[in-house]
Amino acid sequence: MTDVSDTTAPFDGGHLEESLSAFLDGELDEAAQRAAYHHLAVCLLCQGQLDSVQRVRTALRGAPPVEPPGGFIDAVVEHRPRPRHSGATPDPTPDPTPDATT
Repeated sequence: MTDVSDTTAPFDGGHLEESLSAFLDGELDEAAQRAAYHHLAVCLLCQGQLDSVQRVRTALRGAPPVEPPGGFIDAVVEHRPRPRHSGATPDPTPDPTPDATT
């Protein structure tokens, strides 16, 4: 039997786990992608997880678009963290509060 420990080095605990999405998206480097293919050939756990991720992706892609509730986007923008000014680049988003001096 082939020792898969060498082929799973890029993955925590010898399983793909968090690397499944990167694998599906083709975001792994060539060595990691090759290791993932080798690992999937022998690991039933990762094969099952891959199948689950693929089914969820398919379901989400087939779902209708969802419109955010009224005021949601404004609330997110209002509560977003403001960038700290380092003097390098001004914030391109105008401050929504009126200037008291005008």
